[in-house]
Amino acid sequence: GSISSLKELNLSYNIIGPKAAEQLSIYLCNSNCQLEILNLEQADVDDFECKRFVEILKTNKSLKEIDLSKNKIGTLESLNKTTGGIKTGSDAIAEYLSDPSCRLRSLKLNWNMIRLQGGLAIAMSLSYNQTLTYLDLSYNSLGREGSIALSTAMQNNKTL
Repeated sequence: GSISSLKELNLSYNIIGPKAAEQLSIYLCNSNCQLEILNLEQADVDDFECKRFVEILKTNKSLKEIDLSKNKIGTLESLNKTTGGIKTGSDAIAEYLSDPSCRLRSLKLNWNMIRLQGGLAIAMSLSYNQTLTYLDLSYNSLGREGSIALSTAMQNNKTL
């Protein structure tokens, strides 16, 4: 079969640099892309690359499961405290989860660097999301407030 008939792609434990991210983006934007599962576990995905992938997700109609575990999502959050105005990968994910065009059923974000602000943003997005049935945020640094916000959001979410 051709690459357009590919249903699952596992790039875990590879370094997704700028060129690879660009090529993956082009593939995911292709209207013939039928990819349903994308595994980028421990693929060196940082906040900037995460934001880019999330932008593409808004146009992709087939992707249902994404594994972004063991990456660097949320590293900009500590810098955001001092400089402000930086959109982190967590912020981008939260925006996408709130978007009615979101089709994701499964999202793995465990073992990243998501902290309180990212956790709060994701928790708020769960109030709007109607598709997600699995979310893994384990081994991040959400703190007490972030955990409480997630707990409250999950009580209101009808699909998780």
